[in-house]
Amino acid sequence: VTIAVDVMGGDRGPAVVLRGALQALEADPDLGLTLVGPAEEVEPFAAVHDRATAQVATEARTCTSSAAARIRAVPSPQVRVRAFRRCSRTTVSISA
Repeated sequence: VTIAVDVMGGDRGPAVVLRGALQALEADPDLGLTLVGPAEEVEPFAAVHDRATAQVATEARTCTSSAAARIRAVPSPQVRVRAFRRCSRTTVSISA
């Protein structure tokens, strides 16, 4: 099973999410993670964990607007589809 994790999705920042990602990898030897977020957060983690891959996200949406407004703010439907397809290797996507 491979799970996509939004490292910017936690209330306390990416360090807490990455700590949880490490715990999950240690607990399940069959687990793979696709970490989605800024390069400076996801690439170093993926570089040292062979079952983790980095998916660099160049934009972030905040919780100050509704979910529908955040989705509509993405430049075009093609961009949304491409973003989804990039993570299509995953079984589950998680964003807190």
